[in-house]
Amino acid sequence: MRVLDYLARAGRAVAGWNDALPPEFSAAAEESLEALGQRCRAEGLPVRRVMWSSGGRGRRPWEREWLDARFLVPASCGDLVISSVLPEDAGGPPARVLGWWLGLVWRFHHLTGDGAPPGGAPVRTVRFVVAREAGRARGRPVFPAAWQGPGLRHEVEARTFGDGSVLLCAGGFAGALLRYFGARTPGALLSDARPLGAVKARFAPGSGEAAARVVLALALWWRYSGYRDASSVLSWLLQALPQGFWRGVAARSPSSSLTFEALWSHSLEACLGALHALAPALGGSADAEEEAAGWCREMEAAVRGLAPLAGGKPARTGAPLASLRWPAGGPGFAGKLDAGRPYLSAPGFAEPGAWSAFFDWSRCAAARLRELADGERSLAEIALRLTVEFGIGWDEAVGAVSGAVKEGRLVPLDRALTGRTLLYFSYGSCMSRQSFRESVPRFELVGEAALKGFRLAFTHRSAVRAGGVADVVPEEGSEVRGILYRIAWSDLAELDEREGVHAGRYQREWVEVEALGVRFSPVLTYTVVHKRPGDIPPSPEYAGLLADGARGMLDPRYVEELEALFRRLGVEPELP
Repeated sequence: MRVLDYLARAGRAVAGWNDALPPEFSAAAEESLEALGQRCRAEGLPVRRVMWSSGGRGRRPWEREWLDARFLVPASCGDLVISSVLPEDAGGPPARVLGWWLGLVWRFHHLTGDGAPPGGAPVRTVRFVVAREAGRARGRPVFPAAWQGPGLRHEVEARTFGDGSVLLCAGGFAGALLRYFGARTPGALLSDARPLGAVKARFAPGSGEAAARVVLALALWWRYSGYRDASSVLSWLLQALPQGFWRGVAARSPSSSLTFEALWSHSLEACLGALHALAPALGGSADAEEEAAGWCREMEAAVRGLAPLAGGKPARTGAPLASLRWPAGGPGFAGKLDAGRPYLSAPGFAEPGAWSAFFDWSRCAAARLRELADGERSLAEIALRLTVEFGIGWDEAVGAVSGAVKEGRLVPLDRALTGRTLLYFSYGSCMSRQSFRESVPRFELVGEAALKGFRLAFTHRSAVRAGGVADVVPEEGSEVRGILYRIAWSDLAELDEREGVHAGRYQREWVEVEALGVRFSPVLTYTVVHKRPGDIPPSPEYAGLLADGARGMLDPRYVEELEALFRRLGVEPELP
């Protein structure tokens, strides 16, 4: 099935749309959600009612009640959830929201039939949820904290308003699909949302049919899409993403705490990270992740190729690199914490949200916030992600994470080396994100870091690089600057192979570096095993990788020192 066929099937299904509840369901809805759920099951719809009440000593209970239409698949690669929340000020279940939701469930049920995929296509889980919350749960995520797992990362939030308008919001790859189908649906007004990469589609009063068409198309795509469907969407993104990306960076640049080059580098990594969620749609095989990584590299090349500056490269702004530094004395109690230590979100079942100041954001924003507090990032790193992905000022971001810890919503965790990820400090060719992505497709960019008490040298001749390659050697009073990444432990073998660890060229070293105004330790880096005296001139291509990674990300004074070193060695860097 072609991608647009999903939209056509959805359009035929919603022809003559009416979001009012049918008479046989209306009476049940007036009675309770439980009665409506029973009526749905009597009509053959896979709907169940779920209740969740939590609280504790000295706390008011959080009550959640929802109807869950589950089109499940055993061992699904991940759920797509379409969620709606009943208005908080409604005394009973409002017919408009329930009618719109039930219309989606009814039509999807008949479109999918017995679940047999068309043409042998794969089948994935889709769920439609409509929820009502009471007490302190109002405005919070509708699912218990125990449900916030990887299976719920693909979500479309649907809000229906009293005037008949509809707002859809999604992040990650669901956001890309929403943009794809929304751009092809008359009446859909698309805009960017938080976090970076999220999309909003607003439909004017009386456009419930158009909104339902987009949601059903997206749900059908997720249910049955195959490799060619995914490739079609990615091909479209390859054309549409670059211009939109640069417009977004230009709009954020005046108010950003980062320089233009640092902002676009961080923004690009955040956007590419969402595309890896597409791997299951590319076949679910062992090669799917590699295929997704290949698309990310093409996206990066397309974005760089449309840079709004000469030569397709961002020009140096001339402004000093903004120094994002965690305040040494605060704010408040924060100075008592080590901001370089990772921590966990530990809200328990009674506290589904760790960010009380931001609970009015969309559900895709709340989902991303939960992902950030997973024990794999430090306080300073999460503040950076809020600055980059949510457009928050650095001081506000520091205050937000500090306040969350102070209120007990985020609990510090000293986990040493027991997590799923580690920090990696690159001072050589891996500073170039283009080059680094070839070895480690998925990483999180932290930014500039400094290794004190060392100097940069080229102490090993590489036949592969056709010249000298970078090393750090002890020297009191000196420092080496580079790029700090967070990578998965599972990528360490590939990184070892790139650095020639098994061939005896480089060896692992665990060091302490300074970044974002805090110290990070232990941090992985690599050093040459057998160092030759003096510097061996690197090849122009290798020097170009260092220059590409350094410009716009490292302190301009260090970049000038690096350029002076290349001139002294008689090397003219060739940028990739």
